[in-house]
Amino acid sequence: MLKGTITLMIQDGEEYYETVLKERDLISVPAGIYRGLFNHGEEEALMCVMLGTAKPEIPTYPADHPLSSVKRNG
Repeated sequence: MLKGTITLMIQDGEEYYETVLKERDLISVPAGIYRGLFNHGEEEALMCVMLGTAKPEIPTYPADHPLSSVKRNG
């Protein structure tokens, strides 16, 4: 949380959790897990969110790009 206070709700199947996040709090929620949030206050709440997937996609580049010759394991 960058600013404000929110209630964060997380649901994984039948399991349900709620927690209050305040300024400078950090949480990680795996991809595919339902989440929601609620700002109880009158002030704006500001949160930095990074989205991802369970398995990231490997980037591809055009043949003339400098990174096209980089070899990857896997």
